Amino acid sequence: MHDPMATRIEPEALRHAVLLLREGAAGVELPVSGGSMHPLLRTGDMVRIDTRTVPVVGSIIAYRRGATVVLHRVLRIHGERLLEMGDAACESSTWLAASDIVGVAVEVVTPERRTLALRRGA
Repeated sequence: MHDPMATRIEPEALRHAVLLLREGAAGVELPVSGGSMHPLLRTGDMVRIDTRTVPVVGSIIAYRRGATVVLHRVLRIHGERLLEMGDAACESSTWLAASDIVGVAVEVVTPERRTLALRRGA
């Protein structure tokens, strides 16, 4: 299912992030595009993804959906599955396998260079 509103990471930035992660980086900073996590995340923001942080209910996760990576909030965890949904979405939550998770968003930097640290479950 393709969601044009999904807050996602653009393919070129994703390719660069994969290279950094393969070189052993624990996290990457990626540009945001889309509106499903509005008002917290907006197109033009940069989000730092930590690959070592374990998601909890309330975390904003980056997960693979086909050839792209989507940013959504964890609503529920059941064993090795996570239920996710965008903050601006009224419906359409999806269960994910833990293996689909790329990492957890830990910080947002706006185009105005304001930084917002995201707490676990924030």
